[in-house]
Amino acid sequence: MANLITARLELVAASIDLLEAELESPSKLSLLLRANVPEGWPPGEYDPPAMKYFLEQLHMHPDACGWYGWYAMTLATSENQRTLVGNGGFFGPPDSDGQVELGYSIVPHFEGQGYASEMVSSLVSFAFAHAEVKRIVAHASKENIGSWKVLEKNNFLRTDAGEGSGMLKYVRTEPTP
Repeated sequence: MANLITARLELVAASIDLLEAELESPSKLSLLLRANVPEGWPPGEYDPPAMKYFLEQLHMHPDACGWYGWYAMTLATSENQRTLVGNGGFFGPPDSDGQVELGYSIVPHFEGQGYASEMVSSLVSFAFAHAEVKRIVAHASKENIGSWKVLEKNNFLRTDAGEGSGMLKYVRTEPTP
């Protein structure tokens, strides 16, 4: 699986080796990614149960690499080494209706710097590069205004999430040039 490169980030698809290293220790993950793993890793809702789920899925479906997690790292510069700033990806390959669900998190220290928008843009392009993908959905809590902005900047439209769910649903049904 090829890495995804944006203006400031490199996204590396989670593999069995990377997930096993991540579950073992931040230093082992750092070594395999050749990047600094900062304080606050893992971010948000991306936690050991999620890592284990992705690992189990990749053991059962090794050809699904890229349809689970991606590690987002800053590009190395002469002043700074690569640093892991977030993760994102999908909850699995497209379903029979061509739908995938997108999720993402940024390490708190790196929030508000546009990394989530950049990562989401790259993941949306990855998904829509597969003809079977017709629709991408994402959810954000009603309190997470930053996440709303990321999705809206990436041309997702908010839909009704249901009474009392605490979550907002966003949908993108076609690639926008």
